[in-house]
Amino acid sequence: MNRKDQEKFVRDLIATVQKRILAKLPNVPEEWNGMELRWLIGEHFEKAAPYSASKRQEKRYRAYYNETLVRDLF
Repeated sequence: MNRKDQEKFVRDLIATVQKRILAKLPNVPEEWNGMELRWLIGEHFEKAAPYSASKRQEKRYRAYYNETLVRDLF
């Protein structure tokens, strides 16, 4: 995946999650503040791109996690 494809993927995923969350916002309790909204946003992203715990994916996930640490991606 080249850089342009990566950017498109990220933009599309974020836009999809944003649309889903905004559609649910009328059902969100008014007393929720940033903490609950962060949890909600995180869960929507997790459902959009879940981590598979299969043996085949474990090695790939460890490599991904290592790169996020080494490259300071968080």
